[in-house]
Amino acid sequence: MKSKPYFKWMHWVLLLLALSACRKTIYMSVLKPAPLTVPSSVRKLVVVNRSLPSEKNKVKNVLEGIITGEGLWADKEASSDALMGFGDALRQTDRFQVTQPGDLNLRGTGTNAFPQPLSWEEVEEICNQQGADAIVSLEVFDSNTFTRNYQRTEQRKRSDGSTYTEVVHFSESNVTVNLGWRLYDVKRKVIIDEYRASSNHLFTSQGNTLSQAIGRAMAKRDMLKQVGAMGGRHYGARISPTWITVSRYIYKKGSQDLKLAKKRAKYNDWEGAAEIWQGIIASDPKNAGKACYNMALYHEGINT
Repeated sequence: MKSKPYFKWMHWVLLLLALSACRKTIYMSVLKPAPLTVPSSVRKLVVVNRSLPSEKNKVKNVLEGIITGEGLWADKEASSDALMGFGDALRQTDRFQVTQPGDLNLRGTGTNAFPQPLSWEEVEEICNQQGADAIVSLEVFDSNTFTRNYQRTEQRKRSDGSTYTEVVHFSESNVTVNLGWRLYDVKRKVIIDEYRASSNHLFTSQGNTLSQAIGRAMAKRDMLKQVGAMGGRHYGARISPTWITVSRYIYKKGSQDLKLAKKRAKYNDWEGAAEIWQGIIASDPKNAGKACYNMALYHEGINT
């Protein structure tokens, strides 16, 4: 009697193994909805950079660039990359039209603190000039870079199979960018979104000596620009649908038709695969359940 639960458990394990052998992982693109719902009346956006320091904060900004080794005006360049990353995210779909005028001289704190919101007179003037429904403003851009150098001993293997130890040197930079965004709706005169987020990336280089590891490291300015662009894409995905790649299981075994349909789906011929699955559902009761499951993947793809 005590052995029955064991055999019941083994039964389910074998069943799961059999089902997994009948399936194959495929990759497909789906449209991920935006976490923030922007009113449908907002179609055209003006994108502005208000994160640059005012006159009284310029000296502090310059000194910070020298001390951190990022160079003069590194945040200014990287904030421009954040706006580029934001635009790239929005251009994945036709949800918004985006314009970025280059002649606006809007200034903020140049620090990690939000400035006072733009006045509605300023918002109206800019939107009227650009024929826009709203302003997306990058109002905070502040970066921090922490670098450390270290070494560790690693095991290596010779061609004859014997092993030896070797000291490897590393240079590691942890770059963090803090961004703050506001989305101004000019028609309703409301700030739809005030959002703060951090973008972070760890850059690592290695070499046989410390100087070699440091020499192979990316320039800090370029690290900052890369992380800034990541932050811009992140905010774009917050307000606009974006395409992402997901993995899904598809049934491939059970009949020749299932195998053929799997090949068509693999090469992105989903219409051809769906035609075969519909035929299986209508004429092959043994494999109809698998074909129905696969059809659900087809509808996920065409409805995004």
